[in-house]
Amino acid sequence: MTNDSKASVPAFFPWLILLAGMVATVFVYWPGLKGPLMFDDVSSIGENQSLKTETLTPASLQKAATSAEAGRMKGEPLTLLSHALDHYVAGDDVFFAKVVSLGLHLLNGLLVFLLLKMLSRFDSASSESLAASRVSAVMIALISVAWLLHPLNLTNVLYLVQRGTLLSTLFVLLAFTAYIKGRMLWKEESRGLSAAFFIGSAVAAIAADLSGEAFLLLPLALFFLEWLIPLGRPSTDRLGRSFTRLPVLFWLVVSVVFLGIFSQLHVFDTGFNTAQVPLSDVLLTEARVALYYLGLLVLPRPSELGLFHDDILWSSGLFSPMSTLFSIAGIIVLVVMAFLIRRKHALVTFGLLVFLATHFVGAWLMPGSIFEEYRNYLPSIGVLLAVTAGLMSSERLSLSAEIRFMVVLVFCIFFGAVTHGRALAWQSENRLSMTLLHNHPASPRANYEAASVYIDLSENPMIVAPDRDMFRQQAVERFLTVARLKPDDAGALLAVMLMDGLQQQKRKQAFLNDLLEGGSSTTIPLDIEEPLMREIPQRLSTGVPSSLELRNLVHVSRCERLEKCVFDPGVVDKLVSALLDNPHAVQNTPDMGALLDEAAVRALGQSKLITAKQLEERALSIEPDNPMFNLNWAVMLFTEGNREQALNQVRAVLAEPQAEGVDAYARQLLKSFDTYSAPEETTAP
Repeated sequence: MTNDSKASVPAFFPWLILLAGMVATVFVYWPGLKGPLMFDDVSSIGENQSLKTETLTPASLQKAATSAEAGRMKGEPLTLLSHALDHYVAGDDVFFAKVVSLGLHLLNGLLVFLLLKMLSRFDSASSESLAASRVSAVMIALISVAWLLHPLNLTNVLYLVQRGTLLSTLFVLLAFTAYIKGRMLWKEESRGLSAAFFIGSAVAAIAADLSGEAFLLLPLALFFLEWLIPLGRPSTDRLGRSFTRLPVLFWLVVSVVFLGIFSQLHVFDTGFNTAQVPLSDVLLTEARVALYYLGLLVLPRPSELGLFHDDILWSSGLFSPMSTLFSIAGIIVLVVMAFLIRRKHALVTFGLLVFLATHFVGAWLMPGSIFEEYRNYLPSIGVLLAVTAGLMSSERLSLSAEIRFMVVLVFCIFFGAVTHGRALAWQSENRLSMTLLHNHPASPRANYEAASVYIDLSENPMIVAPDRDMFRQQAVERFLTVARLKPDDAGALLAVMLMDGLQQQKRKQAFLNDLLEGGSSTTIPLDIEEPLMREIPQRLSTGVPSSLELRNLVHVSRCERLEKCVFDPGVVDKLVSALLDNPHAVQNTPDMGALLDEAAVRALGQSKLITAKQLEERALSIEPDNPMFNLNWAVMLFTEGNREQALNQVRAVLAEPQAEGVDAYARQLLKSFDTYSAPEETTAP
């Protein structure tokens, strides 16, 4: 673009491009906004009764903010409050909640634009001040639109449990921008206003910490910022000159201390990734993962994208797999190049270091989320910053502004098309599950979710019986695939066991109906690999039990106890004992509490009151406020003759708003205790 053409670009044109990009983003995401709650959304949000607030009282808000004791939203009170506000405004309207998430994404896009413009002022490689160049502002607006449309960001918007990533990124960007502004004002000796921005930055940082894990990036990013970019230099007075040197050391110390404390205090639920992988293997694997995601940021391949990336193999050494060595070499080359060009291309160095540091720090602190797409949401801004600085520096290579503009515009169109295709899959859980399985056939989680879809289809009365049997068998095959992919985990095998127990009960009932009515109905038995199923006790008794194993064992036990399943006598008790006796089992998780509660109810049904009370006490020590644990404890108190204590226990539960099923069970118990009915007549849901 010539100088004349530069001068002809209106001042509002960058803002017009950004606005057009936001409108395009809404269009691209629109199909996915109409989809239902997906996967973890159901348990973390849909079934969390504390989030279904009807009033905005301090008590209800506090209950909502502290309602996630484990899982994806643990330690994210502001995120939980945002979900509670969603329900207060629009009830259970999922569309509204996803619109809110999209709105946060658009707001983050605006902050990205402002941040890139602010940082571009310090690009020493450019031939002119980028802040004063309207053409540069146009390029920055286009790059910000590319970030808004990038397909790797989709899960943060449409997967509601990732709301925390959106919110924490929002506050990190605010904190970062306010800090830069404060440093620039300090340079201009506007000390009072500078202090106000520093205070605002600190408040935003606290909000980021209360929203999600993106806060982990902030101290380290500020260290890189102060080290590489002359925010406050030079200054005219002695105090100012001293202040410009202090932040580099200050943020380095803060980063080291903060990350050290965080690594000791925070434990994250790793879901399907529960294997105890050595830290060395985690960091070796991260070298491959970081380059993998860097490639997807530059050129996203639709077949490589997906919600679950647990099909990526862990590295167990430099040569296992061989790509580990090449990836480490690639990382070293990038770091060395970034260091060598840091004086002339400080923003490129800053962007690359932020991206790499964020991924490796995240791998160290949260190894279970090493394969998650959402981890790229904030660090991808570092890549954008490096690209922005690189495109601006290309002026020295006589690369015209028109060519640069067209290149970025083509990428925006490509990103939007891919993201729109992904959003279409998010219209229904069935379609999404099949898409995830198609893209990642070796993913245990993708296979498991596909099996759940087949189970739903097998229970659809609108489908003819032979097809329902076919879908049921396909579910079994997906579960067995998971069992083969995860040879140390019994979760999928327990799911097959549950399916078989339900089927056995149906066959038993059909047989009785035939005897009584003289019919000849038939049910097709499941085709199950018996040698694989015999591994269940061994898998439960060795290694660290996963959340999936704990949850599915509870389902199996409850199904038998409620006489909905038929199993061989004593087999369920043996499995429960095997897991509870496992020396590697983590004893203080909510899933373990649920299993202890279920084991206590089983023991009570077998007239083992002392054992039942011991198990229930352990469950209550994990979750003392769990309403079902307290109601089952009331049943045990009543059984041993403590009627008044039992009544008080039930009344305490009813004093708080409860889910419909829990409330009904509590009132049933209250009526039974009050009229001296035997507690065995009631059945825990």
